[in-house]
Amino acid sequence: MDQIEHPPKELWQQRRDWFEGLFDVEKRGGGYVIGEQATGLLVDLQAAYCAGAFIACVILGCTVLDAHIRETEAGPD
Repeated sequence: MDQIEHPPKELWQQRRDWFEGLFDVEKRGGGYVIGEQATGLLVDLQAAYCAGAFIACVILGCTVLDAHIRETEAGPD
């Protein structure tokens, strides 16, 4: 069952550092406004990316965008 094996710790850390570098506020010069649901899904997206589940990352990425749009752009109704 090659699909279930955990990647090496070095690879996991390398992927984690890259992912967290994308959201580094100090590096980018400003913060992001992300709702609670989108933030929770973003954590799942990071875990899926670090694990190497790249197809799941595409699906989760779309879900994060949808949650973000619903939380920030849509009205209270």
